[in-house]
Amino acid sequence: RHPSCSALSEQSEAAMDRWSVEDVCDFLGSIEAPPLVRERLCAQAREKRIDGATLAMCGTLARCQDFFTINVVHCQTISRMVKEGPVFPLQAAARAPTLPAEPCAAPPPEQVEVELSSGAIALDVAGISAAGLTVKSVRWASGGLGSTGVFIATTPKGRFVAKPVSTRTAGEIYASILACRLRIPAPKMVVPADEAQILQCLAFSKFEDPLDKPRIKNERVQHLALIEYVDGAPLPAVAMHLLPGPDKEKILHAIGRVMLLDMAVNNFDRLPLCWTNDGNPENIMVRAGGVIVAIDHTLTCITNPDGKQRYLTLVKAACQELTSPDANGPCMARVRDSFLQCTGYQLDIAGQAMLAGGVKEAAKDLRALIDREPGWATNILTETAAACGDAVAAAGVVEIQPAFVEELAATILAGLAA
Repeated sequence: RHPSCSALSEQSEAAMDRWSVEDVCDFLGSIEAPPLVRERLCAQAREKRIDGATLAMCGTLARCQDFFTINVVHCQTISRMVKEGPVFPLQAAARAPTLPAEPCAAPPPEQVEVELSSGAIALDVAGISAAGLTVKSVRWASGGLGSTGVFIATTPKGRFVAKPVSTRTAGEIYASILACRLRIPAPKMVVPADEAQILQCLAFSKFEDPLDKPRIKNERVQHLALIEYVDGAPLPAVAMHLLPGPDKEKILHAIGRVMLLDMAVNNFDRLPLCWTNDGNPENIMVRAGGVIVAIDHTLTCITNPDGKQRYLTLVKAACQELTSPDANGPCMARVRDSFLQCTGYQLDIAGQAMLAGGVKEAAKDLRALIDREPGWATNILTETAAACGDAVAAAGVVEIQPAFVEELAATILAGLAA
C-alpha cells in the first residue's frame, strides 16, 4: 500500500453499504463541485444521517434528489460516481501511475455540440381529455423540498406534464399568463374538468420506474393540473456549453427578461436578484436555438404591510443597480454567485449588462401592457380562476391580490425610469 494512504482509504475499499455517515461525508467532499456545495452536501448528510446503505440508493437522479436538496447538475455527478464505484482521492492517487509530462501538440478539442431537443411533441394541454387518452409511459421527476414532483406522460401523439394541485398552483398559472402577456415563453397550465379521470388513467399506466407509481397515489394528490411539456434542458446542465458560445448575448438577454417577470410576481425560486437565497436556475429551461423558457414560477402576494414595504425596498435597490452603468452591486452579486454555484459559469461585467438589458426591454412590454389593457391584473386573475376549473379553492386563487401586482409593477417601472 502507498504510504500516503490513510485509514480512510482502507475504509473506502469496503462495500459502500458499510460506510458510516462520516465516510459518506468524505466521499461528498471529493465530488466535482464548488466548496460551498460540498459543505452543504456534508451538512445534509450529517443532518439526515445518510450512511453508505442510503448513498448506494442514489445511483439514479431521482433517488439522489430524494436525499439531497441541490441542483440537478451536482445530483447527476453524485449518481454517476455512485454507479461507477467511488474512489476516495487518496486511494485514487495511490493507484494512479505517475507518467512523465510531455508537451501536447494536439489541437484543442472542438466545442461539444449540445442536444437540446429530443424531438418530442408538446401536446396542447387545453385539448387533453380522459376520453380516448392513451398513455404509453409515465416518468416521475422530483421537485423542490416539500414538492410531490411532476409526472411526464408520453402518449402516441406527444407529451404533457401532470402536476398535483397545491395552494400555489393559481400563482403559477397567473405568472405564466403574465409571462405570455410580456412575450416571455412559459408553458401553459390548466386544471382540466375531467382531472379525476386523467389522474386515474395515469395511475394505471406503465411507469418507467415501477417504484414511482405509488407517488401518484399519494394522499396529497387530490387535484391534477396539466402543464405544456418543454422539450429542452435546464440551464445548469448546459450553461457551460452555451454561454461561452455565440448565443451568449441572446440567452442572457432572455434570462434578463425572465428576471423582470420574477420581480413583478415576487417569484424567489429562480435567480436571487431581490431575494437573499441561493437561487434555482433549474427553473430556466433552454430549448433548441437558445430559446429561454421560464418554468415552475408562482405569484407570491405579501399581505403584511411591513413585509410588503421591505420587498418594495429591495425591488427599488435592484432597479437602481440595473440602471447603473455596469449593472453591478450586491443584488447582481447574488445573481452572479447563483450562476457560479448552480451552473459553474462565471458571469462577467458584460454578461451582467446583457441581463440588465433584458430586464429593461421586458419593462417596456410591461409598460405597454398597462397602457393597452386597463384592469390587466384583474383580467389575468379572471383567466387564472377559469384555468383552475373545479380546483379554485385548492389552487389558492383567493390568495391572489391584483392590487399588490399593480403596485409592484408601478414600483418597478418607476425604479427603472429613475
